[in-house]
Amino acid sequence: MKPTAEPVNSARPSIFDRHRTLARLGLAVMVPLLFLGTAEGLLRLTGFGYPTQLYLPVEEVEAYGANRHFGWRFWPREIARYPIPQNFSLTKPERTCRIFTLGASAALGVPNPAFSFSRSLEVMLQARYPGVRFEFVNTSMTAINSHVVLPIASECAGYEPDVFLVYLGNNEFIGPFGPGTTVDGSAGNLRAIRAGLALREWRLGQLMQQVAERGREKAVANEQWRGMQQYTRHKMRRDDPALASVQDNFQRNLQDICRAGTGAGAKVVLSTVAVNLRDSPPFASVADSAASASDLRRLQRLEQEARQLLARGQPRAARDSLLAARALDDGCANIHYLLGKAALALGDTAGAQGAFGEALQCDALRFRTDRRLNEIIRSTATALASTGVLLSDTEKFLRQHEPTGTGLPGNELFYEHVHLNFEGNYLVARALLPVVEQALPTWVQAYRASTVPVPTVADCGRELMFTSANEYLNLSQMRQMVTPYPFTAQLGHEEMLRAIDEQMGLLIAMATPEVQRQTVSAYQAACRRHPDDLLLAFNCAKILALAGDVQGSNDVFQKIAATQPPGTALDAAAFEGGSVSR
Repeated sequence: MKPTAEPVNSARPSIFDRHRTLARLGLAVMVPLLFLGTAEGLLRLTGFGYPTQLYLPVEEVEAYGANRHFGWRFWPREIARYPIPQNFSLTKPERTCRIFTLGASAALGVPNPAFSFSRSLEVMLQARYPGVRFEFVNTSMTAINSHVVLPIASECAGYEPDVFLVYLGNNEFIGPFGPGTTVDGSAGNLRAIRAGLALREWRLGQLMQQVAERGREKAVANEQWRGMQQYTRHKMRRDDPALASVQDNFQRNLQDICRAGTGAGAKVVLSTVAVNLRDSPPFASVADSAASASDLRRLQRLEQEARQLLARGQPRAARDSLLAARALDDGCANIHYLLGKAALALGDTAGAQGAFGEALQCDALRFRTDRRLNEIIRSTATALASTGVLLSDTEKFLRQHEPTGTGLPGNELFYEHVHLNFEGNYLVARALLPVVEQALPTWVQAYRASTVPVPTVADCGRELMFTSANEYLNLSQMRQMVTPYPFTAQLGHEEMLRAIDEQMGLLIAMATPEVQRQTVSAYQAACRRHPDDLLLAFNCAKILALAGDVQGSNDVFQKIAATQPPGTALDAAAFEGGSVSR
């Protein structure tokens, strides 16, 4: 008896059906990829787009130079910031220790990168390790934050780094992809932010970016750079839920910045960030939205009353009014700041420290690194210590060494809220020095000249050619910066401007024709001794212009431009955290 044949299962696909399905899937994937690849290739062939690296090789000088288009990836072109022109060798020379500084305008050294803390630190290290050539590369830029610094760190990991020096935190709320920025509008999801930045490395992504920018309303598309005014549309109380997202993004970016450095064999020095606590009032003081109209009126009356009492030299009565105001709303930044002023006048240093700290935490325009961000820096360094990450608690060091003895850094070290004057930059370098020395490679440490003392602030000033003319130019630039909003919203703004004007007046009185001639001569001699120092050359160009030699100044700028990628045209703003002419 023949076995009964099993019925054929018509629902089961044959091997040919499966092959056809796979072929269709393959085509569905390959055709778009082929199209995208062809479009990407055509865009590159036609010269569309821009290179996204921070540094590009300049064969004429056998060095890397700054890419003037780097900022286009993060801002609309009309308001894009630019890296300062600088060079470092394509291949690291023997007995050279290469240190990358990563951060924003405070790390850059605004108003003059030639006098940043990196420069004083370089003087210190060069004196203490005379057989080593220290090559500092300051990658910092105005208005950037950790979302921008991470790709910079990833790129610099490929340039034979020995040390990463990270001084970062002032722009986390208002830089690219922060909740206070006019460019991006919200803190956003970190994965989406990184995916969008990765897409812009491709010409297709840049095309999409350009189309999106053209689609913006004209008021935004035609916007010009207006400094801190760019970031004043969104005020946040200390309990705003957006802050937690920013803090989390900062921590994750900071961890990945450290991994980029240690993964390349470099040590990473994380520094806490110092700010002007005593003499920089809050930029915005926002009352509780749930407060009643009568409470708001009383709050305003008590604040005004306290300000008048302080002006009349009655701090005790002022404190009573302020405590009553704080009982109504303990989230008003100005109330805490005035309490700090009253406490100082009464000799209550501890009370002043607490009040000024709360004023910083409550400032609704968050242009400064706050307590929580510095805690994140400390905890990140601790968590990654075993991988080669070290902590410089610079914020604590400045509290301990600021000249008034109150533990409250102020105008003796800062021009305004975060940007350091020469003495402030020197003090930050002193804080960093012992930690950076720990981070140096073993072969560098073998060159240590143990009998050489740490250069003083005067030593650094002489070596870096810091003169009264430079300080005049610095103050002039800072006065322009602090004249408009949001500085006009700070308590005591007019007094701040008067103090700057008085300093500038004293410096003008010192600038006799003979002093000007001596300064020009000294700068020209220094440039002959250090022909590769672009920051020194930049200052020489500014001194020449100040002395009336415009042609000589332009000639120096042209020589600097010749060391940068083709097509780079320079002006003074290029070295001050501003733009490079396009």
